[in-house]
Amino acid sequence: MGLGTFVGGGVTKILPELLGIKKARELIYTGKVLTGIEAVEYGLASASYPVNELLSRSLEFADLIASLAPVSVSMAKDNLRLSHDRNIETVLEMEAQAILACMETEDWKEGINAFNEKRNPLYRGR
Repeated sequence: MGLGTFVGGGVTKILPELLGIKKARELIYTGKVLTGIEAVEYGLASASYPVNELLSRSLEFADLIASLAPVSVSMAKDNLRLSHDRNIETVLEMEAQAILACMETEDWKEGINAFNEKRNPLYRGR
């Protein structure tokens, strides 16, 4: 619009689902660029940081995710990606299957042992 082009990446589907059609129209028609704080206020981002903190905060978040059980994180990512257009019964079944699959991993056993021993788990993705 402002550059004589069009939005992409599924914005015309995703933005109305996230913000409602009125706010999506406003943003898409005007091409308004949101600040980080506005993106948080609209629910499009979980946090906003000053530029000088962005890398360190991002690395902290990445380290947190990396410290978790890789199989569980992977399944969470898959389920979140797939569940939005499925009914609740299907989502519940997907979650139950993920739980059962996680319970078969060494990481699940490590998580239980670490909890019982009051220590941080050391996950290996197995």
